Amino acid sequence: MSEIFVYRSSNNVEIKYRLVDKSVWTLAGRRGIMEEDVWGQCRNETGFFERMAEIDVEKPSKSLAYCIGGGEPGKSPWLIGVETESDNLDGLDTMIIPETKYLVFEAHGPMDPNFFNMQNEVYNGYFQDSYRKYDWHDGMRSFEKYCTENAHSEDTLIELWCPVVER
Repeated sequence: MSEIFVYRSSNNVEIKYRLVDKSVWTLAGRRGIMEEDVWGQCRNETGFFERMAEIDVEKPSKSLAYCIGGGEPGKSPWLIGVETESDNLDGLDTMIIPETKYLVFEAHGPMDPNFFNMQNEVYNGYFQDSYRKYDWHDGMRSFEKYCTENAHSEDTLIELWCPVVER
């Protein structure tokens, strides 16, 4: 298990995080545009999340939302899926994610406002702090990991995985 650290924001908010050194991995699922409700499209696709549960390396299944980057303003491309080692990926969009280090920040409780507040503190607090040990890894994208089925319940755990390099 990775060592847990605590970041205390300028607003005196404590955010738990850990450093994870992750080898190359495969993300499989469905590409879409966040502003066009890619989550809703996946929910409406018959059997999509059941298939994700079958091919996911983690049990119980953990849904991922990976920011692909690029795109027009207001049209953020994402891939909703899971980490997999399966060879049966017909009909799915896939990405090979290179080896990198991640700072993994945790948000507990309903996504709104807990995840959004944590995300704001990380992007506008942690990564703006001149005393931090890590910088954002240019060219790499963050992803969100939904560790509980209902992102709006009190027992929700959502992780924000930020690719980093040591300063």
